Amino acid sequence: MADPNFVVCTLNTWVQVAEGITSGKLWIVDTSPDNYLYTYRDQAVGSPAPTDPAEGTPISQRGEDAFVLSFAALSDVYIYAIGAAGRVRVDIA
Repeated sequence: MADPNFVVCTLNTWVQVAEGITSGKLWIVDTSPDNYLYTYRDQAVGSPAPTDPAEGTPISQRGEDAFVLSFAALSDVYIYAIGAAGRVRVDIA
């Protein structure tokens, strides 16, 4: 597994936390936000980065549990912090 990547998540903004991955784990480091959303984009399709929070799925894992990332194709991962800025850790397999 590659070195972990710590990413600051701006309040109410989609932030790219990983690029071109097929698997990994996402850890919530800062629990200040009310919640985090995630979404991804298949690189082969070439879709633009997300702009609407309605595109996201809530991340339920907190504390010791990792949110598992698994994609069939190379994908870019985006996180959206709700209520406050936050921070996540991404481990890419």
